[in-house]
Amino acid sequence: MIKADNIEYLPSGAVRGRRGYAKYTSSPLPGGDLAVSGLWRHYGLAGSEETSEGTNDWSNDSGVGTVSWTNPTFANQADQQPAEASLAADEISEYLTGATWGFSSIPDDARILGIAVQVLRCASQSGAGSIQDYEVRLGQQVGLPRGDNQASDSVWRVSENATPESSDYEEVWYGGRSELWGSLWTVARVKDPAFAAYISAQATGGAKDALIDQVYVWVYYSSDEDQKRFLVVRDEPEWENRRISEEYPDTPGAFRHVSNILITDYRPRFIFWPAKNKTFIFDGGLVLYYYNTEAFSVVSASEEGEVSLEPRTGPYACIHNERLWASDPNELNQSVYASAVLDETTWYPENQISVSDGVGGEITGLESYGGVLVILKESGVWAFAGDIENPISLNQISTIGCIAPATVAKTPRGIVFLARDGVYLTDGRDVYPLSDAIRPLFVNRTQDNIYPNAVGIYHRHRQMYYLNLEPATGTECYVMQELRVPTEEGDVLLTPWARISSLPFHAACTWDGPDDDGEIFFGSVDAYIYRGDYLGYYDNSPFRMEIQTPFRALSEDRRLGRAYHVKAHVRALNNTAGGIRYDQAESDNVSFTLDTSKAVPEFQHPRATITDQAEFGRFASVRLSNDVDGYQWEVHGVWLENRMRSIMQWR
Repeated sequence: MIKADNIEYLPSGAVRGRRGYAKYTSSPLPGGDLAVSGLWRHYGLAGSEETSEGTNDWSNDSGVGTVSWTNPTFANQADQQPAEASLAADEISEYLTGATWGFSSIPDDARILGIAVQVLRCASQSGAGSIQDYEVRLGQQVGLPRGDNQASDSVWRVSENATPESSDYEEVWYGGRSELWGSLWTVARVKDPAFAAYISAQATGGAKDALIDQVYVWVYYSSDEDQKRFLVVRDEPEWENRRISEEYPDTPGAFRHVSNILITDYRPRFIFWPAKNKTFIFDGGLVLYYYNTEAFSVVSASEEGEVSLEPRTGPYACIHNERLWASDPNELNQSVYASAVLDETTWYPENQISVSDGVGGEITGLESYGGVLVILKESGVWAFAGDIENPISLNQISTIGCIAPATVAKTPRGIVFLARDGVYLTDGRDVYPLSDAIRPLFVNRTQDNIYPNAVGIYHRHRQMYYLNLEPATGTECYVMQELRVPTEEGDVLLTPWARISSLPFHAACTWDGPDDDGEIFFGSVDAYIYRGDYLGYYDNSPFRMEIQTPFRALSEDRRLGRAYHVKAHVRALNNTAGGIRYDQAESDNVSFTLDTSKAVPEFQHPRATITDQAEFGRFASVRLSNDVDGYQWEVHGVWLENRMRSIMQWR
C-alpha cells in the first residue's frame, strides 16, 4: 500500500482503523512540563514458590527431524531405561514431546514467573559422532511449539559404559526462575493437558545415539497479590535534578517525586528480576539502584578481603542465565560484565567479555534470546553462547549495528533495533531487514537520514513494534505488525508497516500480565502518560484513517483510460470519502463518496460512479478515508472499473 495512515492490518489482508489513546494521568506529572524519558510499570511480588512435575504422557512429534525416539515413555523416570534416538551423521531427531504435566498445586490466581526443564541425558558410548541439542521448546498445545528455542551448543556427555549407568547421565537445565521462553504463561495454560515440552537432538561428525532418562518441568510462581505501579524518569534542564517519580500505591494516575534518586543523562534501563523481586535501574551512573515496591535502595557491593566487587551500572543490561549482565559506562566500546548467579551484589572483574572489533563504536544494547546473549554495538552485532564461567563461543555475526539504543526491543522472533539504513531483526545467528516498506525514511536520492534518538517498543499482546524516529519534536509514529497469512504452501509471515499521524510517544512500557490484557503505555514530551490500544479515542477525537492502493495499469498494454466506477467491501458507520489518482499524482485527480452510513456498523458493498471523466491516465490508484469511525471502519476489498475506448473492465 502507498499510504496506510492510522490503520492496522488483519490476517485476512483487510485493514481497519486503529484504536485510540487516552490519558492515564489527568494532569501533568509533578515537576512541570518536562518530557518523560523513562517509563516502567513495576510489579512487586511478596514472594515466589516453585513446583515440579513429571509425566507419563510421552510421544514422538514430527514437527522437526526425521528419526523417531524409541520408547518415548521411558523419559518418565530415572531408571537407566532411556528414550533413545539412533542418529546417523547430521540426522535430526523428531521432537520427544511430553504433555499432561498437571501442576495441580499451583493456585489458579497465581502469576507465572519462570519455567525450567530439567533433563537427564547422555550420548551412547558407541559411534564416532557427538550429540547436541537441536531444539528445546515449550508449547501451549501438542504439535505447536512456541516461543524461544533454549537449545544449548554444548556437546552431550558420552557414556562410559555400553549400557549407561546412573553416573553416566548428566543433569542439564533449560530456562530458569525468571525465564518465560519468549511467551506469556498463565496458570490455566501450564495446567492444560496440552502444555508440552519438546526436545530434539542432532548428531554431528558421525553416528551416535541420544539417550534421555528423565525429564521434569519446574514452574516458578507467586501466589501473592501483585503490586503494580509506574516509575517515571523525566528530562530536566540540569541532569543533577533528574529524578524518579513513583505512582502512589493506592491512587492510580497520581505521582510523587522520589527525592533521593538521581539519574544520569543516559536513558535509564529498567530490568525486573522475578527471582529477586526487584526492578533494577541501569543508568550508567555511580551506583546501581533497585526498587522493591516499598523503597528505592542502592545495591551494596560484596567484598572479598579488601577487594570490593562493585556492581556495573550499564546503562545497558539484561538477565541471562540467572545473572545480571551489564555494560560499564567507562568501557562502552568493548566490555560486558556478568554478576554472580542470582546475586546482584557480586561482580568479579574476570567475569568480563570483550567485543572490541577494531572499528570502534559503543555498545548500544544487551538482550538474552534463545540461550544466546546478544550484544548490540554501533558497529555490529555480537552473539555470546554459553556462560561466563563456561564460554562456548563469542562471534561478531554482522557489521550492521544499532545506532539508537532506545529502539532495542525483544520479540518472539528475535531482537529488533534501528540501524543507519533502517530497522533490522537479529536472532543471535544472523541479521534480517524489516523496513523495506519505509526505506525512503532512511535512504533517499538527496541524503541519508540517521535517527540516533529514536525510540521503539514491542507490544507483545498485539504483535506490533512501535517506532518514533524523532521523539523530541514529532508525534508521527510508525508501527510494524507481524501477520501470519495462510497460503497454499503454508503460512507466510508478513511484516507490513503503517503510520500513526499523532501519538504522544517519547518513552513507553508494556504490562504483559494476564489480568491487564497486555496494555501499553506511552510517556509524552509534555509530562503525561497515555494508555494505548484503547477503545476510547486519543484526546477524545478519533484518528483520520486513510489508505491508498498501489498504482496499477488500467490495461495490460498500458493504454490511456479513465476510472468509471469504484466499489468496495467495507464495514462502517459513516460515509467513506475517496479519490482517484492517475500516473503517480500526489493529490486526487477526481473525488467521490461511498455511501457507508449505517445506524450500526455492518458489512456492505457500496459503489460510486466517477462523474468527472475529464481526467485520465495509464495508471490509477484508489484512496479511501474515514474521519470518525475509528476501529469500527474496516476495508476488505477495493475494485476499480475502467473505461478503455468504450471497453469497460474491473481491475
